[in-house]
Amino acid sequence: MTMGKVANKYYAVRVGRKPGIYETWEECREQTHGYPGAVFKGFPDLESAKAFRDGRKARYVQPDQQMSLFDNDDFNKANDWDDGQAALFEQGYVKSTKLEENIKMVEWGEYEVFDRPDDLRKGIAYVDGSYDYGVYGFGGFVIGNDDKIHAFSGYGLDGKMAAMRNVSGEILGAMQAVRMGLELGLKRINIHYDYAGIEAWAIGEWKTKTAGTMEYVSFMREKAKDIQIRFQKVKGHTNVWGNELADKLAGEAVMKGIKELRGLNSTRSEGDAKLKEYWDTKRNFINMSRSPVDEEKIRSISEKMSQAEDELDELFGR
Repeated sequence: MTMGKVANKYYAVRVGRKPGIYETWEECREQTHGYPGAVFKGFPDLESAKAFRDGRKARYVQPDQQMSLFDNDDFNKANDWDDGQAALFEQGYVKSTKLEENIKMVEWGEYEVFDRPDDLRKGIAYVDGSYDYGVYGFGGFVIGNDDKIHAFSGYGLDGKMAAMRNVSGEILGAMQAVRMGLELGLKRINIHYDYAGIEAWAIGEWKTKTAGTMEYVSFMREKAKDIQIRFQKVKGHTNVWGNELADKLAGEAVMKGIKELRGLNSTRSEGDAKLKEYWDTKRNFINMSRSPVDEEKIRSISEKMSQAEDELDELFGR
C-alpha cells in the first residue's frame, strides 16, 4: 500500500534569476522558468531546502513517508529475511527487526550530578555504546525543557545484535535519546556522538547492510516527523564531559548485562569486584594509550587488563 507524497513547503533555487528559498511554486517558477541551466528542487522542510541551495547535504534526519511491510513482491521473492529487508529498505518500506524488544533498561529519568558544565542547554544529548563478553550496552542523557539531565542506559544479550559489538549499543543509544526527547516534549534534539555511523546512516551517507542498521534508519526517519534530529561529532575519550558521562552509563549497563549472562547476582562479591576491576583497568588503558604518556605505564596497565580478563574467564568458566 503506497502512501501519498509529502507536500513541498519550500522551494530551493540554487541556480536561477535570484537564488534563494521560496514558499510557493509560483515564486520558484518566476526565478527558474526560461533561465538557462536553472537548478531547483522542492522540500518538505526548511533545513533541507537551505542545504540544497548552498550545495551541501542537510546534517539532520530527513523524515520519509513509508509504506507497509509485506505488500511488496521483491520481499516475497527474496531468498531469506535479510535479503527481503534489503529490498524493502531500498524502496522505503517500514522494517522491524525487534531491535528494541531485546534490551533491558537500567537508567531512565532524572539524573543528579554535581560537576555539570555550564554550556549544556535544552535539547542537547550525548550518547555512547559499549560491548564486552557478548553484551552490548548503551548510555546517554538529554537536557529537557526543565534544564535537568535525563539519563538512560541499558543492555542487550541478543546473539545477532551482539555480532555487531559496540555498534549495537551506539545505535540503540541514539534511538533512546530520541525517545527521551519526545517524552520530554522537545521539538529539536542535537545528538553528540563519537561513532561516525550514528549520523552517516541516519542521513544516508552510509548504506545499511544489516537488519539492525536498517531498523535504526527506519526508526530515525519515522521519529523525525515529530522531532528535528541533528548531530554533532565529538572525539571519544578526550575528557568531553557529556561523552564521558554517556560512556560511564553504557559501561555500567554492560557490567549488569555480564552479571546476568554469567549467572552472577549481587551476593557474588568476588564477581562484582573482578568486573569493576576489569572495567576500571580497561578505561584507564584506553585513556592513557590516547595520551602522550610513558610507554612503561601503558605496558603495565595492558598487562593488568590481560590479567583481569584471564581471571574473569576463569571465574565465569569461559
